[in-house]
Amino acid sequence: MTPFQRTALRAACLIRQRIVERWHSPSRTAFPDGFCHRLHRLLRLIEIARYRAWPAAVRHLTQDLAREVECSRQRLVEFAHQLQQTSPKHLPTEAEIFHEIMAVQDEFGEVEIDLAEGAIAITTDPIVLDDMHLGPFQIRLDIGRLPGRQSYRCVALEPNPAAANEAVTHPHVQDERLCEGDGRAAIESALNAGRLCDFFLIVSRLLNTYARGSAYIEISDWEGIRCQDCGGMTYEDDRCHCERCDSDLCGECCLSCQGCQRGLCSECMTTCHRCGENYCRSCLTACRSCHEKCCENCLEDGLCENCHDQPDDDVSESDAEGSADTPEDVRENKRWISELLENTGRAVPTARAGATV
Repeated sequence: MTPFQRTALRAACLIRQRIVERWHSPSRTAFPDGFCHRLHRLLRLIEIARYRAWPAAVRHLTQDLAREVECSRQRLVEFAHQLQQTSPKHLPTEAEIFHEIMAVQDEFGEVEIDLAEGAIAITTDPIVLDDMHLGPFQIRLDIGRLPGRQSYRCVALEPNPAAANEAVTHPHVQDERLCEGDGRAAIESALNAGRLCDFFLIVSRLLNTYARGSAYIEISDWEGIRCQDCGGMTYEDDRCHCERCDSDLCGECCLSCQGCQRGLCSECMTTCHRCGENYCRSCLTACRSCHEKCCENCLEDGLCENCHDQPDDDVSESDAEGSADTPEDVRENKRWISELLENTGRAVPTARAGATV
């Protein structure tokens, strides 16, 4: 027996043990969690986008919500199916599982067995979908989690993730989890019966398949860039960025400051209180009277139109005279008075606020 065969036999014993424990366990099912939080988060984002009148963001987030609802439905269907499952009439033996591992080696050429981590893995050929090169994937089966659906991962070895979400390395893989679609029942049946070769073949074929309309991100949007304002997809030739926070924007969402002409996002842009034109905060000045932010075209002598047209009685005495001392003036006056009195040998009297020389 070769070293690989000895390792495969030990792995077969571990897999057999896990399958037997799974079917003889008092509780084989676990309620799928996490999806409720994701659904609530998407609903909240849609509310925000509607409030800010971002129709493109509403459209894209609604599509994301529809996909998440479908995945959640599949998880709940699987949970209901697990509740109704009965133990199979025949559980695989160590010898049968051993022969399955050898069949995997014959099919894929190389099998990685890591007993320390309790994993069996194969590597697919480089995957190309609609002329999009996604590189090879490692299908890694976790023996300790057998035979549940979450017992394996699809790891991109030369990742070419979607521009909008680096966790999506394949139209149907997010966070190394495969959205199995119609292949779910076949994968579950193969794992329950210990048919490892069938399992790896099914997952490999799914990775080489692209189902439009059910992908996390469509291939046509793979190299796009998500606009930080509207949430829509844009491309390199139409991409711009905020010159203040450097966020990516589409051409429609890039706003130009009427003062300095810088391109900014909606968060970094504001408007003149008087004329309503787009300005960055650096190009606006507060009115000396009402302190509202206005552009230079809407200010005269430091006052906005409303404050400039007010009668003189309504203007504060300090603004009308324009000669009242500032705190800095008071301190300077006190310093000169102190020096003057010291030269004459007299004590320094307490200066009254606002006193001038």
